[in-house]
Amino acid sequence: VGWIIARLFKAAVSRGLKLVRFPVLAEKAGIDGFLKKGGVKRSSTELLAVLVYWLVMLIVLVTAVNSLGLEVASQLLTQMLLYIPNIIVAVVVVAVGLYAAGFVAAIVRTAAATAGIARSARATARPSLVACAWTSWAVVPVERTCMALLPSR
Repeated sequence: VGWIIARLFKAAVSRGLKLVRFPVLAEKAGIDGFLKKGGVKRSSTELLAVLVYWLVMLIVLVTAVNSLGLEVASQLLTQMLLYIPNIIVAVVVVAVGLYAAGFVAAIVRTAAATAGIARSARATARPSLVACAWTSWAVVPVERTCMALLPSR
């Protein structure tokens, strides 16, 4: 039953993302190109649908383990399930960072071409792209560090 529900969720997410034109947004943000460079053969839409499938399967597994009374396994699976929002936030931050990095690189390329240094425009845009990407990777750890320093109530 859980497997059928997971497959239905997978199909619904895939259709929903296509309905809101997520593939176009992912292509503009460079996410699909980034995945292809990394050797991932699925599109970002398919990848998100598969992730939802496995999330539902993990919930089904937690439910099954709870019903069997296996407390240690249940706690382990629950911890895994509770960590998933952190992964989702990290993926969103990286996606926004890649989009911002592409935007900044285009600005630098245009400015360099306008200034008459078009030959080095590509070499100038590359470091700005890398700097923006690294900045997006650094946002989550800095935010967590700052939150950890705040006194708890």
